[in-house]
Amino acid sequence: MSDFSTRDTQIYVYTLWTRKGKLSKGEVSAIVYDAANHVKIQVAPKKVGLGELPVRLAFGFSPAQLPPGVYRVDVLWDGQPAWRTFVRLTN
Repeated sequence: MSDFSTRDTQIYVYTLWTRKGKLSKGEVSAIVYDAANHVKIQVAPKKVGLGELPVRLAFGFSPAQLPPGVYRVDVLWDGQPAWRTFVRLTN
């Protein structure tokens, strides 16, 4: 789902993480950007330990503080983009 209303209480992003190679510990965070590439919301980093079984992580943010438009959500691993999606907000 990528279309939301500014009247929605929260937008949630769910991610699944598994260990790849020897990399097993790090931090997951996120940044929400507007169409002009300005940072609108920063999600604080969460320390994560990864194993053989997938770990589900979720975070949410309120769209009420954002005007209608298209926003980019970057999910970061240790401060580096690992996944990206776009959401559209309407009134």
